Amino acid sequence: ALDWTTIGQIAREEASFGVAPIEGNFQAILETLQNNIDAPSPNLETFLGLSGDTLTSLGAIEGSGIKQTITANAGDVLTFAWNFLSDQDPPDADFNDFAFFNLNNTLIQLANTNSPTIFSVSRLLKETGYQSYSYTIPTTGNYTLGFGIVDVGDDSVNSALLVDNVKVTTVQVPEPVSTLSLAMFGL
Repeated sequence: ALDWTTIGQIAREEASFGVAPIEGNFQAILETLQNNIDAPSPNLETFLGLSGDTLTSLGAIEGSGIKQTITANAGDVLTFAWNFLSDQDPPDADFNDFAFFNLNNTLIQLANTNSPTIFSVSRLLKETGYQSYSYTIPTTGNYTLGFGIVDVGDDSVNSALLVDNVKVTTVQVPEPVSTLSLAMFGL
C-alpha cells in the first residue's frame, strides 16, 4: 500500500460505488464537491508543488489532490489507472473541469469535461471509463507524484477522478554477454 498525503475531498471507494476498482478492493476518489474550502486552487498548487498559478491560470477555482514521494531509477516505468467522472452536461468551455497528474512540477492533463464519456452507474452522470497511463522515469532520483481534480469557472457541478493500481516497475536490462564466454561455448 502506498502512503498518500491528501487535500480536499478524498475517499476510498469499493465496487459498490458503481465503478469497480482495477486492482484489489479499493480505489481512491478525488472530488470537487461544492464549497471545497480546504483546497482553493492556490492551496492545491502549493500542496502539489506546482509553480506559480499553474492551476488558477487555467481557470481552476478549487479542487482536491493526493501526493507522495517516490524513488525511482532511470528507465523505471510508472503506471496507473484513472477514470474521470463528471456531472457537467452538456460540456461547457467556461466550466471545463479537469483531472491531471503531476510529477515533479510537470502537470499532465488526463481528461476534462469535453473528453469522450459514457453514462456512469456511479453517483456521477458520466465517466471516461478506466484508462491506463504509463511514464518512463528519465533519471534516477526522488519524485513528487500527485493527482488532482479541479472545478473550472464555478463550484456548482461535481467532477471526480478515480485512481487505482499506481506502481513503479523496474525494467530489467539484460547483462551484456562477453566475447570470452561466447568463445568458450563455441569450442
